[in-house]
Amino acid sequence: MRTEIINILADSGVKISKDKVAQITEQLYSLFQANSSKQSHPAFEKDGVTMIWCSRHGEYHPIEVMVPNKSKKDGVANYCKAAQRKWEWMHAKSTLVASYASNYFINDEIDKAKKLVDLGKYLKETKNIVSTFENITTDMSSELVVKICEDEFFADFPELKSKPKSK
Repeated sequence: MRTEIINILADSGVKISKDKVAQITEQLYSLFQANSSKQSHPAFEKDGVTMIWCSRHGEYHPIEVMVPNKSKKDGVANYCKAAQRKWEWMHAKSTLVASYASNYFINDEIDKAKKLVDLGKYLKETKNIVSTFENITTDMSSELVVKICEDEFFADFPELKSKPKSK
């Protein structure tokens, strides 16, 4: 893959030193490796705890924080519950914000509409990137993950945030 990266840089007419090409190539290669779901990350035991690779965080977690999946060899998916909740939230909201954007266009609020279109694209394009999940830890509840997502992505759109549930 390193050769492909170097060829892409050369074909695009990038004019940089060989040292810089090597540095950029290594950084991109590491990024692709960290975000590759096809890469093999076998489970292992650590202090009596089975550790499973979390493709969302790009690191190993204890098996008990992973999403159950009976069809998998280890009985869990390759992502933790908290990170999967953020992924699901981003996936659902990436399409939902488009409908809100159309309402803003209809109401001639073009700037808000454009921001929402951009936000929808961003959510869709970044939901599978490891760095997207840096602010999510395995001990977070589903409710906390949603709150963090709303604070992170809906800061400019408080009307899109979840309404507090009455008791």
